Amino acid sequence: NISFSTNGQSDMTNGIIPAQLLSSSANGEKTKATTGTKLIGDKALGSVQISNGNPNPINLTTGTFLTSSGGLKFVTSSTASVSGQILPGQPGTALVNVTAFDIGSQYNLAKGEIFSVGNFSKSLVAATSQADFTGGSSQTISAVSAIDQTSLENDLKTELMNQASGDIASKVATDQIFVNNLIGAEISSENFDHKVGDSADNLKLSLAINVSGLGADKASLLKYANGILKDNVPSGYVLKDSQIDFKFTFLDQKDGSYNYKVTITANFLPQVNTGAISSLIAGKTSDAAESYLVSIPGFTRAEVKLRPNLPSFIATLPHITKNITIDVVPE
Repeated sequence: NISFSTNGQSDMTNGIIPAQLLSSSANGEKTKATTGTKLIGDKALGSVQISNGNPNPINLTTGTFLTSSGGLKFVTSSTASVSGQILPGQPGTALVNVTAFDIGSQYNLAKGEIFSVGNFSKSLVAATSQADFTGGSSQTISAVSAIDQTSLENDLKTELMNQASGDIASKVATDQIFVNNLIGAEISSENFDHKVGDSADNLKLSLAINVSGLGADKASLLKYANGILKDNVPSGYVLKDSQIDFKFTFLDQKDGSYNYKVTITANFLPQVNTGAISSLIAGKTSDAAESYLVSIPGFTRAEVKLRPNLPSFIATLPHITKNITIDVVPE
């Protein structure tokens, strides 16, 4: 665990490395097809005759439930006053319009359907449809789901964070190392063109974010890494700063200190006597120099760069060894 301090603190023993806080912003738009569905349609309409077999009149409020023999529910569209039974077999009656409780063609019931009314006993109070019910319909259409919004936001946020990360990396100084696992992204504005449940084939998001990252002091971080790795260098090998790599995972922050889990990896290179090699290849052509290098254990290939760049038939390595630089790198 390494703590990157933006307050100028440095403590190799406790893994505190100086760092600079860097920021960037990014905005953009993205559109994706919706995957949600929505059932839309119309409610069936009709009229019923209420029959009251009680000796006393009844009054029905608007929204009184009627239930068909198949369990489908309807509600009255207005109040209704139904007189009591005048003579046996001659119940009081009243006509009232009703509306299906939900959409769908299953509510288009035929003339003569008998309904129970509210909480009344069906043997005393019932309703009978006076004509076929009509208008009930339903269809499934594309709609925005919560998953659509979440997925689109995650995709666009990732794209914008990559964009902002590249911008922050460009601000990192040559004496710094980019801590490329960003501290986080704060959404400054977000606008979906449709809400969850809206009928739509596509969903568009406009998003703007503010992102923060760190440029760590290169010398301090490499010194710390060398201290961690020095006891792991195998005999006959050397550790070069250029061969140390870091993987950063942000943990948390407090009072200007940003805590990371850091994985440090390195390529250990064979220890070679570059001075002796320079003496042996001085004044030789590139081909002759490579012929010698082949004899070195672990050698794969050589790339010789001459400055100035002379024609191959007169080009040789410098005769003075201090003008020869040898750099050993992994293949």
